[in-house]
Amino acid sequence: MSLNLLEHIARSERAFLATILATQGHTYKKAGAKALFEAGKPTPVYGNLGSQCVDQRLIELGTQALETGCPVQFHVDLADENDVVFGYGAYCGGQLDILLEPLGEPERLAYREVGIQLESGSPCVLTHDRVHGGLQVQSVHPRLAEAHLSRATVTIEDANERRFTEIWPDPMRVVLFGSTPLSRELALRLRELDFRPTVVDWRESHLKVQQNSLETELIEPGDLGNVVTPDTCVLVVSHVFERDRQAIESALTAKSGFVGLLSSSVRREKMFAELQGQGIDAETIERIHSPLGIDIQGQTDQEIAVSVVAQLIRFRNG
Repeated sequence: MSLNLLEHIARSERAFLATILATQGHTYKKAGAKALFEAGKPTPVYGNLGSQCVDQRLIELGTQALETGCPVQFHVDLADENDVVFGYGAYCGGQLDILLEPLGEPERLAYREVGIQLESGSPCVLTHDRVHGGLQVQSVHPRLAEAHLSRATVTIEDANERRFTEIWPDPMRVVLFGSTPLSRELALRLRELDFRPTVVDWRESHLKVQQNSLETELIEPGDLGNVVTPDTCVLVVSHVFERDRQAIESALTAKSGFVGLLSSSVRREKMFAELQGQGIDAETIERIHSPLGIDIQGQTDQEIAVSVVAQLIRFRNG
């Protein structure tokens, strides 16, 4: 699920949310995928369900849901190339069951509560009444959320299928050690892709140049382990050798789930040798992802950020 979606819901006016409940055969998007529509706009204001050919019917039925205040559920068959009722003709071979929910004030309050829980690091369950409308938010133990880390988790709650539930896991946290132009690029892209990035540095002056919308924290490299958990990704990108070494050592000691180091090969070999000299065993050092990022021969900060974010997406989805 998406913090960005929650932000769009908070800003939207006279809107409805489309959710794929189930799929059969080949479809571009799977159960749990969402798109947010505002009345009078021809395309989603956030997300998509994989095919613009479905949007016209979504808007028609979503407008109906807004007028009645009740959800609308319908079936889409993308396998029939001769379909003249919906006019899809996509011939993707798949079928979709889609729920359209009007977003009144009670629903907005529920999504606001979801956002509050996620910001506090607490995963939650959102239960939908697909017949009469309405949402219920409940906290969920992190271990339960770990079993449903897919952001497209939809399960039917009861036998008559009146309700369905979604688990919203808290976003994966990424700590970027070193306030640099690259860390800013990384943080912006990570936030767009539903990670929770925090730029940390031991220099207050460097943190001040970050955009106000980014989360930052003043911290010494040796204290990095105090803010890192096994669920945290740490990217060390300050380019100051001794500070980076201390940050890497602290992240490894705290058993960070992902530790990445941006470095040249010569610098990396020297750092690994010093880490071994500090008593860190070879197996632990092998956990460090360096070179950092997927090899796309990136040169600019923007290209390097794309390669690193792609690696983190693969780690999160793996």
